[in-house]
Amino acid sequence: MEKFDDCVAFAGFAADLLSSVPAHGVSATIGIDCRSAGDSHPEEPHNTPSQGIGWVGSPNLVPLLPHQGDERVTAAPEVIDLNQLPGVPCPCGVARRAFADREEYPGTVHLTQISEDAQQHYHRKQTEIYVVLECEADARIELDGESHPVKAQSAILIPPGVRHRAIGKMTVLILCTPNFDPADEYFD
Repeated sequence: MEKFDDCVAFAGFAADLLSSVPAHGVSATIGIDCRSAGDSHPEEPHNTPSQGIGWVGSPNLVPLLPHQGDERVTAAPEVIDLNQLPGVPCPCGVARRAFADREEYPGTVHLTQISEDAQQHYHRKQTEIYVVLECEADARIELDGESHPVKAQSAILIPPGVRHRAIGKMTVLILCTPNFDPADEYFD
């Protein structure tokens, strides 16, 4: 078993190990947070591995994929009012999409108003997570022909290839990875 004295050495080992695994068309950024447990000064990262996984943009993140040596990935935070974004027609209704322009974030966030009955569709590359914010009492989601009841605070994981549509009016937050691509919407 390997023993690592610092976070950078571990990150390099993990990057080499993970890069040997075929990605099967999936892209992701993985990192380890190099703060010690209970660190009270996160702006001064320690050079020892901790138990945490860090997100891109964390000042304490040492990237594992793609491997970038000793450089830390940093990005400016951004706050967006999803209601202020332009609405775009989609098979579900109207979507307001954010963060498509952020290369360091491997996905997009959509605030979507779903009309009475959305059009069934699927994606070949994208995975979606629907988080129901509000909906009618009889709202449902259809996944590969099977209907499931949903309510506020339901979360639905939709892997690539799953035919899906929402039934009933609802507002959902959709997390899509990789970035949403309208060319990856397919209809039977």
